[in-house]
Amino acid sequence: MSRPLTAEEVASYASVVNETVAGRVRVRETELLPPGTAGMALRNTILLRNDYDRRGNNILLAHELAHVRQWAELGAVRFLGRYVNEYLRALLRTRSHHSAYRAISLEVEAYDAAADWKLSGHIRR
Repeated sequence: MSRPLTAEEVASYASVVNETVAGRVRVRETELLPPGTAGMALRNTILLRNDYDRRGNNILLAHELAHVRQWAELGAVRFLGRYVNEYLRALLRTRSHHSAYRAISLEVEAYDAAADWKLSGHIRR
């Protein structure tokens, strides 16, 4: 079963994704993710291995919301084309899945957005 973002989450992640896009997001907890993967965004759906926080404190959710924004800005064809192309080119160059994944510009942008979100004090105890 999927859920929308709470109002608290929408407010917390506003620096990562605008309210209109956030309003279309659905979060689904699932074990059906590749090994070693904690989360994944597929258009407006965010798949999380553990959906433990609904207060807007989750850096992984901030990262995945950056991907939702990217999907909305680029569209599915451009997002997937760029993601796969950059991954395969880096994989051929580095011969390392991890290095290739970290070289994808969309991942770099999502990691940076989540780090900026965290540094701006959004994680509350």
